[in-house]
Amino acid sequence: MLCKKKTISKYLKEKLKNSFYFTLVIFLIIFVFNIRLNVSNSIPKGIYHISIYNNGKYKKDDYVIFEEPEEYKKYVVEQLRDLPSAKRIRGVPGDVVEIKDDYIYINNQIEGKIDFNIPVKIKEKYTLKDGEYILLGENDNSLDSRYYGVIKKENILDKAYLLVRIYENK
Repeated sequence: MLCKKKTISKYLKEKLKNSFYFTLVIFLIIFVFNIRLNVSNSIPKGIYHISIYNNGKYKKDDYVIFEEPEEYKKYVVEQLRDLPSAKRIRGVPGDVVEIKDDYIYINNQIEGKIDFNIPVKIKEKYTLKDGEYILLGENDNSLDSRYYGVIKKENILDKAYLLVRIYENK
């Protein structure tokens, strides 16, 4: 009987030790290395490294984490309203943005369709100034700059780097 208790005790200690190491690894991945899983349709689904030490220089096609304008949060699902959003930079300083015929154009190229019955901020041709960006999701049913217009550099929190893309069977 004593031998069996020692074996069970040893087994439990080993399991506890393994659980501790597993928890430590997960903690390091999430909080130290800033690794996040994205399952939304705003940017490609996958595993991202969130860089909190970026130099504040953003270019077209960078993925960024940002705060949505307060007046548009009412259109976001309630459980997600207080979370920052992730989108791709499609317009950078110097680009000309225009919304016409239910499409958003950047430098006279169609970048997306207006799908929702939500007021749009961009009413006429607008040239992005220094520190202003247009952020768009990967699909036309994304709540993004099509509706809330320009995002200022100070509202961009972090840059996201895609490490592993997750593909879905359709």
